[in-house]
Amino acid sequence: TRQRAYAKRLPRFQAPEGMKRCTHCKEVLPQEQFHRDKTFHDNLSRRCKKGQFEMHEAWRLKNLGKAAEHARKWRAKYPQRSKDMSIKKHYGLEHGTYERMLATQNGKCAICGATEGGGRGAFHVDHDHSSGKVRGLLCEACNLGLGKFKDRAELLLSAIKYLAERGAES
Repeated sequence: TRQRAYAKRLPRFQAPEGMKRCTHCKEVLPQEQFHRDKTFHDNLSRRCKKGQFEMHEAWRLKNLGKAAEHARKWRAKYPQRSKDMSIKKHYGLEHGTYERMLATQNGKCAICGATEGGGRGAFHVDHDHSSGKVRGLLCEACNLGLGKFKDRAELLLSAIKYLAERGAES
């Protein structure tokens, strides 16, 4: 009876050329939707990127403490990579762009010329909040100053006028 049951099985699914079936969502998707994985015969993961993310996210939500501890250890082990990934995520800057910008600014704040970033030590990536465009690297004080003036040039000009009228030293 076992042989008969085995013989009655449907033939193995064969995806069209350039496509693959995800074992998680059961959809047939283009191969670009799968991570590379050399442990499989076709060098592609079993699950599509979306399915893999969903499974990982479900695990992470059930294991918040473990996930946070793992992330802390990873950041401690790979500080430069962690910093590069954070800058890429928040500002879209590719690996090494921060260092090139800092070299272009001679290792100084683009506004006051400070050689130390302040705060946690690194210079802040200044960007336009409406467009997301990166403008330069600033020390903590200059970055906070621009933020307090809401990135509005007219407020900064008004502050300059105020200081000039009140006899502030330049």
